[in-house]
Amino acid sequence: MDYERYAALKKDLEVYFAEIIMKRFRNYVEEHTELHFAPDFLSHELISDLLSVDGFSVYGMNVNMDGFEVLLDFHHDYMAIQNFLFTRVSVDFRNDGNYTVYLSEKSFNTDWSVHFHDEFARYTRISETEFQRLLDDVKNIHIKRVLKMSR
Repeated sequence: MDYERYAALKKDLEVYFAEIIMKRFRNYVEEHTELHFAPDFLSHELISDLLSVDGFSVYGMNVNMDGFEVLLDFHHDYMAIQNFLFTRVSVDFRNDGNYTVYLSEKSFNTDWSVHFHDEFARYTRISETEFQRLLDDVKNIHIKRVLKMSR
């Protein structure tokens, strides 16, 4: 499969999870008026708690003058998918130079994005059909996790 097709298919999954992550953050803001996080233990735990229902935990955070990146690990449900090729998920926020992120009700239209990483370019070794099945499996695992956790 060529990179352009891979990127187009992967973008659909990134948008799907961006909406889910945004919803989790937005729900927190509705309850607490704002969400503030920095590269510290408390923020690490807070974000992990917010996203655990969706099968993610915080691996780490990268911060520089222009951006704030939260790296997420997949829970075992996702790792059990045959030919699973993503290593991490990154949630990137534009940074104003303060090395922290403040999200309020007005913050969800600003620049931030979600990226699924395939650090070893494993997409080159699978067909488009297999990749599409993998993407469908990821979404199905997510739906099952959410339904199981909501019981």
